[in-house]
Amino acid sequence: LACNLHDNSQENGQFIPMDLRPDCDGNFGVFAVKFSGDGRNVLASANDGCLYIYSRDRNEVILKIQAHEDDVNSTCYSSMASQVVFSAGDDGQCKVWDLRCNPRSCPVGVFAGHRDGISHVESKGDDRYLITNSKDQTIKLWDLRQFSSCTGIERTRSSVSQQYWDYRWQDAPRNLKKTDKLRGDSSITTYRGHRVLQTAIRCRFSPTETTGNRYIYTGSAGGSVTVYDILTGEVVMRLKEPGPQVLVRDASWHPHRCELVSVSWDGIMRLWDTNHSEQLCCQNSCNNRYNEL
Repeated sequence: LACNLHDNSQENGQFIPMDLRPDCDGNFGVFAVKFSGDGRNVLASANDGCLYIYSRDRNEVILKIQAHEDDVNSTCYSSMASQVVFSAGDDGQCKVWDLRCNPRSCPVGVFAGHRDGISHVESKGDDRYLITNSKDQTIKLWDLRQFSSCTGIERTRSSVSQQYWDYRWQDAPRNLKKTDKLRGDSSITTYRGHRVLQTAIRCRFSPTETTGNRYIYTGSAGGSVTVYDILTGEVVMRLKEPGPQVLVRDASWHPHRCELVSVSWDGIMRLWDTNHSEQLCCQNSCNNRYNEL
């Protein structure tokens, strides 16, 4: 499998293939990609448990890290100027890698406390805080200065190994509804009230300018964008259209306006007024033409 990079410098544009395939047979898929802050490298996570760093200058993979024991669903940089990378996988762990050291040997730290695999990791961009969304139906907030102990890592491994359901077509089992923390869980806050089913649903920090990063928001299989107060953990807003529940996979809060756009599995992109929880307009993404919202 190869990633494609669109080059707008060409008159008609072109796609530059970036081959990430390992030297082995079998199925291979890339789940997440991120540019480095200087745009010279591309960070990718894959289903073989590895992270890949692809150099655009050399047009080749310059680093491969055996990061997790299972699929690596998500990865990101700690900040735009950072050489610290987060990875999150189906083993329920979020790992921290310092590319300035020898990342092939081991991570510099691990965040553990989820009871099932992690679908997404997102950095606040300040080299300090990050959040993870999990198939255990929770989001957790972490502080880069507070890694988990060996006890927390082992308890997470044990909990994940006891999950026998498939979130792609089954509902979450009752044992994931426990509200007590696993021993060794080093997370700051746990957020409950959304549903992570069928696909790797994203979570994000609200913007600095209009909210002061006061909120965390996520899509939900329950058909809404769920917004949490970052301090109290309470649900403060659900952006949802009346009618049947349609899975919302991702959302993005405008950096300068009180607007949020969401995408759902009915093929519709919706724009919301976050001041009044009202839908401003929507656009069917299945149309041939894409009008500005």
